[in-house]
Amino acid sequence: MTRRASLRTAAACTIGALACIVALAAPSVGAVARAGWVIRIAAPVAATPSWAYPYASGDELTTANVERFQHLMYRPLYFFGGSSGVRLDETLSLATSPVYAKDDTSVSFTIKPGRRWSDGELVDAQGVVEWLNLLAAFPGMWGDYLAPLPSGLPLGIPDDVRSVSVVGSTVTMALAGPVNPTWFTDSELSQITPLPASWDRYEPSHPHVPLTGPMSIAGNHGGFTAPTSDAGCYSTRWIGDGNRGPGTAFADPLGTRTVVTAANVPQAQRCVDVVELFRSMAFDTSDYATPGTDVAAEWGLSDGPWRLLTFHHATGAYTMAPNRAVGASGQHTAASLLAFVPCADPSACTGLLVRRVVDQGSVPIADAPAVRTLAGAPSHNPLRAAGYREQVVAPWATSYLPYNFASTAGAAGHAGRVFSQLYFRQAFQSLVDEPAMIAQSLLGYGVATTGPVPTTPPNAFAVPVANATPFRVAHAAALLTSHGWRLAPGRLTTCATAKKCGTGIPRGTPLKFSLEYAPSPALTRSIGLLVHDAAKVGIVLTATSVLPARVLADVSSPSTGWDLASWDGGWQYAPGYYPSGEWLFASGSPWNVGSYADAHATSLVAATLRSPTELAAYDAYLADQLPVVWQPTPVTLLETRATIHDVAASPLGSLTPEAWRR
Repeated sequence: MTRRASLRTAAACTIGALACIVALAAPSVGAVARAGWVIRIAAPVAATPSWAYPYASGDELTTANVERFQHLMYRPLYFFGGSSGVRLDETLSLATSPVYAKDDTSVSFTIKPGRRWSDGELVDAQGVVEWLNLLAAFPGMWGDYLAPLPSGLPLGIPDDVRSVSVVGSTVTMALAGPVNPTWFTDSELSQITPLPASWDRYEPSHPHVPLTGPMSIAGNHGGFTAPTSDAGCYSTRWIGDGNRGPGTAFADPLGTRTVVTAANVPQAQRCVDVVELFRSMAFDTSDYATPGTDVAAEWGLSDGPWRLLTFHHATGAYTMAPNRAVGASGQHTAASLLAFVPCADPSACTGLLVRRVVDQGSVPIADAPAVRTLAGAPSHNPLRAAGYREQVVAPWATSYLPYNFASTAGAAGHAGRVFSQLYFRQAFQSLVDEPAMIAQSLLGYGVATTGPVPTTPPNAFAVPVANATPFRVAHAAALLTSHGWRLAPGRLTTCATAKKCGTGIPRGTPLKFSLEYAPSPALTRSIGLLVHDAAKVGIVLTATSVLPARVLADVSSPSTGWDLASWDGGWQYAPGYYPSGEWLFASGSPWNVGSYADAHATSLVAATLRSPTELAAYDAYLADQLPVVWQPTPVTLLETRATIHDVAASPLGSLTPEAWRR
């Protein structure tokens, strides 16, 4: 899907040419933006927001959609990202600090007084229950839902919730058992977005509104296809019962078992119909800001600091106006307009900065001078002369490439069994020269990864420990030799003593594997370095660059046909900010892409969700067990016009331009 013609037009705008941005967005903006300060931010087309509804499936639960779009307009109960750290911002949250019972089996919170939607409607506890009712009725559609472990242990809401009660503006959740309060607040409560009563509707005559076609919202020119009625999800009554976890009374349309009680099945079906309707509306990006459409009326509603003004998904340009309504959350912005200026690729985005078209954007690492330390990077800012201040932002993420423990492809069909040997994973990790990858591939703009909990950016969760498997070719060679392998540096190492090599690994098995990766200049150099260093102990890696979609398709399916893979990333802890491993390393989790199975690791993951003291043990164990190949994490070089102040460079990808001052 290419949009080069429109993007070239956008990139040609000059810093004073607001009319150019306006023409890209919509002709109606000019009347709003004649005077005042317009904040302009470079917006890569590849990350153009595509989902307004704050109830999204996994495909839509992206940083672009959540942190840089929805959160600007609709505030969650608890907001993260208003600072350069990884912590809850109480002043920017809709609710007061949660209060947990002494035994951590219940939690209460209160919606702050005076909070209102832009149409004057109160932001209230019923809007919280509305979101929880949608989750109870249709958990399979929520992108951050995890079904309980085979043991029955719940891994989050709604299964962790026994009951919900409302008194005034206060919501109390009785939980199915003790929880780790930090995890439950940071990763569960933080994702609840109170919804307005006007979003509690469905079409009785067409309850299952399709996403496309003549009966969809888009097919009806941005309008409802039939008369709508209130669904009853906006309420003080929760329709679930998580005391026993998912039951058999009601399964959602995706076949996911729910916590809906038998008595509430009719209500649950109406809540499903609400999700169906609003997903159809969210899919209709062409009418997000088309005056007179039902779609624009719904997405124009806001309780955050901004409201959607124009949206052109075809070009990637969109604008937001300050939400001046009484009761809006967030700071009162000094700007009159927030404009996202599209750019087709990294060089085009850099061009917007070089020509001073935008107030903020990021510089690709390839366009920055090499540095020895991250602390010294801002002094080498390539855009200082153009009037920009540089901030180095390490993402709240961990980077790795997974092993496929189910592989029957490499090692003459025995790759999965080889990967299952801890000594092999220790040897292989010892061949990953992270310092060289950071210095050569990332030009110094990276941080080392040694375990699942990031140590950078500074945070309250990490416990810095010595790297258990630093780069040491000799150590890798010694491990392989002592475990029965006939070392052949520069050629091909094979198993000489099957008993020592490990269960299911016959004599003669070669250490030869495939490695598919989504190419980028930095990753290509890092993969080349790994191939070179692995060859020093006779491990032959056949590296192949493929499309990112191919990598993701392979790793997200139960395929036995790949050995090692890299989508040029890892896992970002957002949304869901607590760095526990239920998504990554618990047996059977959907993003445990290499099918890593370790009963003790799973028990440690479960423990992090129940006690705040268990995260260090989980981190240490996974750092030692090496379930994946840890890789360095690149940082972002954020450039902001030097005359603008109070800019939070969030490691979570959040954006708070309402706080900017000049």
